[in-house]
Amino acid sequence: TVRVQDCVLASQSGDTDLHQLPTVRVESADNFVLDRSVVSGGTLNFNDGLVVVDSRVTATRTEFQGGSNEVQGNFWDPPLEVNVAGTGVSLLGRSYAWLGECSVAGGVGGNVQNAYSGFPIGRGGDGGVGLFVEPASTCVHVDTSISGGAGGLFYTWAGAVSGQPGSPGEGQVGNALSVPGEQR
Repeated sequence: TVRVQDCVLASQSGDTDLHQLPTVRVESADNFVLDRSVVSGGTLNFNDGLVVVDSRVTATRTEFQGGSNEVQGNFWDPPLEVNVAGTGVSLLGRSYAWLGECSVAGGVGGNVQNAYSGFPIGRGGDGGVGLFVEPASTCVHVDTSISGGAGGLFYTWAGAVSGQPGSPGEGQVGNALSVPGEQR
């Protein structure tokens, strides 16, 4: 058993060499426990917060946040493609997670600024998914909020076009059971 309590675990903000790596990856673990902690994918690098692969995880009173692209793009360059923000929690393979009194959110999509009038209008980056569960995995959550991240904006001389908000559970094809009531 590995227990992480009263900790803040975050990807380094703005480190593009570390993008698309999860802040915490639990693989082939029999019992991993998070309590009263924060797991964040950081800013400007769209990392996932927690990725669980073929493991069992228990989390109580913990906040999971996918990485955000809060500012991305260059004012003088042509429109950039902006990546989808990070997922709050992903369960892959044959994983099981129990979440009690937690907050799970996808990251905020990236903003792009463009000053050239000759380029077509793009759109901001899509927000990240809150909870992703693969078919062979199961997530049971009690008194836990799950939300997708907001879409980013594309700013240009012609106005702003928003990216799509992230889904609370887009791609959630495995089992995710929400148990009503308070954690005891």
